[in-house]
Amino acid sequence: MKNYNINLVNKPKQVVVDEYDNIIAIKNRKDINYETDIFRTSALWITNTKGEILLARRAFNKPSNPGRWGPAVAGTLDEGEDYDDSVYKEAEEELGITGIKFQKAEKSFLNIPPFRYFVQWYTVTIDKPLNYFKPQEEEVVGLTWIDAKILINEVKETPNTYITGFRESIMFLIKQPLLCKTKNVTSTISHQQSL
Repeated sequence: MKNYNINLVNKPKQVVVDEYDNIIAIKNRKDINYETDIFRTSALWITNTKGEILLARRAFNKPSNPGRWGPAVAGTLDEGEDYDDSVYKEAEEELGITGIKFQKAEKSFLNIPPFRYFVQWYTVTIDKPLNYFKPQEEEVVGLTWIDAKILINEVKETPNTYITGFRESIMFLIKQPLLCKTKNVTSTISHQQSL
């Protein structure tokens, strides 16, 4: 099994939950057993009115999925945080986003070995160029706006370019009304089962 505990000694403690998302333990990150423990995450999908999705490339020193593309903002909940606290903290830390209200969407349970976790999804539309965002270099090494239809095809063709679970994560996003109304994404959505 891959060691996902690299550089986690000084990190805050992490919430561990049961299959109903009830807190059952608080553990040091280095003590998390990713094969058995279920944890919580929050993730923010940022879109614009052109039907593009903002993706963030994870830093190459991250213990899991280094250098891979994922949602604009994502993070594991620390002790004492709820999903809302986490997403706003991560948005500020990772991209310098403050003073913008996010739309809370559905919560999903993902079981993508070796990880099992709940993710609370958030969305927001921001019509700004890439230089509006201020990525934290320790977390994010690249940002890109990508057309939703192109992204769906890329996930099929080059899945290892994206974080573990990205295919499942994108299923949530492509159902969002803004993306369904722009750039003829609806025809691609009807074929989403083939992803």
